[in-house]
Amino acid sequence: MVTTISVHIVQPGKFDTAIDTFKKNTVMARKQNGFVSRHILTSLKDPNRITTVTKWKSKADQDAWMSNKSRPGSPPGTYVSVVSEHYTDEAQP
Repeated sequence: MVTTISVHIVQPGKFDTAIDTFKKNTVMARKQNGFVSRHILTSLKDPNRITTVTKWKSKADQDAWMSNKSRPGSPPGTYVSVVSEHYTDEAQP
């Protein structure tokens, strides 16, 4: 399993656009091989911070999704920054 945690800093006034894009992406991702789950979390402290936690069965499944040309992208200017990190749970007992 591969888990990606991404922190998105949204431009002021673009929160709804970002959430709509995440929702569309999640509906499409559910149909992709290897998709497990996605959680969309909004900060209680910062209204412009969204964190997503997405799980895939393998890195290859995630890479196939990321290169899918029909995957909805965010409109230009939606984010100030996005930081993503990938994790594996292979160390679990």
